[in-house]
Amino acid sequence: MNKNTFCKFTVAYDGTHYLGWQDNGLGPTIESTLKKALHQLFDLSIPLDAASRTDAGVHALAQIVTATLPSRYSLERLHYSLNQLLPPDLRILEISACSPFHPSLDAISKTYHYHLSIEAVQLPHERSTSWHTGPLNSTLMEEAIPYLLGTRDFSAFTNRKKESQEPQLTLKKILLTESCGQLRIELTADRFLFRMARNLVGTLVQVGKEKLPPSALIAIVEAQNRTAAGPCAPAHGLVLTKVIY
Repeated sequence: MNKNTFCKFTVAYDGTHYLGWQDNGLGPTIESTLKKALHQLFDLSIPLDAASRTDAGVHALAQIVTATLPSRYSLERLHYSLNQLLPPDLRILEISACSPFHPSLDAISKTYHYHLSIEAVQLPHERSTSWHTGPLNSTLMEEAIPYLLGTRDFSAFTNRKKESQEPQLTLKKILLTESCGQLRIELTADRFLFRMARNLVGTLVQVGKEKLPPSALIAIVEAQNRTAAGPCAPAHGLVLTKVIY
């Protein structure tokens, strides 16, 4: 390792007790917790960049984080030491040295999974990781998917009145998988607007509850207005699963 090394972290966490990624001074966040552990090792305040600013309560299997670090430790020792300092609901899965890049701006695509509990009674251990909707008509939900795929203006699915990002993007895949009383919705796009994944899920659930016909998605997308779409799904069912570069 040279004097300073640009590093990529692959991070997993149970977001139940965190106020999302971004440090906001209001309580524990993923960013503030990682920074605290790095400060304990290096006695420095080290800036971090992340692939996604996850909301409070959202989980991750593979959040990508980058930082430029002093070469005081081998990456193997750094990996071990950080996981010793971090709480058990936050883990570094991998650390590697690489050429500098921005984990969000340089991403080609991001994949989220959203977990729905579709049994009449939700199992207690699923309460913090899935939204209990009860039974859904997944056939109708499947029929609605084609109206969402492709390159479109997704203004109807963002909670930010004035998006800092261009609202036109490409939603590449929505896949429904049902197993053991759970319905998983897999969403892949080149990028996501603020709360877009949760708003898409909330709208699809309205279709699954037979409160909206699948074809209603045409008018919702064309409206380009948040009030046209369904409710925002709770944060605790959402998992950032994969980021591709």
